[in-house]
Amino acid sequence: MPKNIKESVVIFIQLLVFYVLPLFTPKGQEMGLILFVVVATLILSSIFGFISNNKLKYFYPIFISVLFIPSIFIYYNDSAFIYVFWHLLEAYLGLLIGVGIKFLITNKQDK
Repeated sequence: MPKNIKESVVIFIQLLVFYVLPLFTPKGQEMGLILFVVVATLILSSIFGFISNNKLKYFYPIFISVLFIPSIFIYYNDSAFIYVFWHLLEAYLGLLIGVGIKFLITNKQDK
């Protein structure tokens, strides 16, 4: 059993969101897809920040941004390149939310 199975599951789900979900999006619903991907990335990065005890979790947003780049060339056009930076910012925000929630929960249990 791998040591970081929880983190691997979150990354796998993120890959599904980036690469499999666009296959099933109806024509003309691209904005809905982009909104869903943005919200899913925020939620998944919050979960990642909450469940991970590894110090490398702070590189997760960079990893997610790099993972998104090939999907631009597969599903979108060059104008979607700005979403690489958007995913970086929202992944850091989600990671900080997850770490903050974990910090609050562990501090409350310690008292």
